[in-house]
Amino acid sequence: MDNVGVCTIRHGVLLGGVGLALVVAGPGPRAAGTQDTTRAKQHLATGAQGAALAGQLRALLAEVRSGRDAADEVDRLVIRSRGRITIVSIRELDWVEAAGNYARLHAGEETHLMRETMSGLADRLPAAEFVRVSRSAIVRIDRIRELKRRSHAEYMIVLRDGTRVKSSRGYADRLEELLDG
Repeated sequence: MDNVGVCTIRHGVLLGGVGLALVVAGPGPRAAGTQDTTRAKQHLATGAQGAALAGQLRALLAEVRSGRDAADEVDRLVIRSRGRITIVSIRELDWVEAAGNYARLHAGEETHLMRETMSGLADRLPAAEFVRVSRSAIVRIDRIRELKRRSHAEYMIVLRDGTRVKSSRGYADRLEELLDG
């Protein structure tokens, strides 16, 4: 963190030559640009890089809104069970479901049981790659093949491998944000 006057710059990103910092000051974060904000928006709206850069910015904003730092995220999970240690790469993880005091990790055709709460695991998984869709499920965004509306703000999520995961209303905002973005 770099201190600048009374504000603290927590996160920064360079978007195609346009610098943008998310500044925490007072009640919540706000964006402060090193160049004209209008120019930044125009840059994001044009060109092939615009979509990728906008995705990075959305992920950065989600991270700041959640109050967590990228340093808290992991690239692998270590599971200790019965004298054995299993390492599961985040890249292999498709989705996670609650199983009592455990989380059942689905990675391809393998499943692993990990003693971790869903909220604890959601905090450790990269926000740009995973979305919590209910109290009992977290899904990897790029594994979603289809969303079937069940009712207002509830979906049946179909993953690439055909697995069906139910979403709930309480987590609909983030899921609908993905659909719009």
